[in-house]
Amino acid sequence: YMGNPETNANTISFLTEMGGKGILGYLVNVLFLVVFYSFLANLYKSSKHMVWLAISTLYALILLEQSYSTAFVTSGIALSTTLLILFSYQRDKAKL
Repeated sequence: YMGNPETNANTISFLTEMGGKGILGYLVNVLFLVVFYSFLANLYKSSKHMVWLAISTLYALILLEQSYSTAFVTSGIALSTTLLILFSYQRDKAKL
């Protein structure tokens, strides 16, 4: 399993970007994660929904096995965040 080049074992996002795209890919990876997690933190501060903490934790765990772009799109993080912003967040803001 670990010696097979076709497996997806221990492909941490940072190492994937550094190995595949060099230092520029690594910096883009870090910049994207800083911006996205800052966005989630601001959403949590304004709404106090625990779901924003859950999404950030889930994404962090997924990043241990996939690249940041793959995890963001195919794991449903982008879709979940978008749907929660459109529905849950707006509805609760109207209650205030």
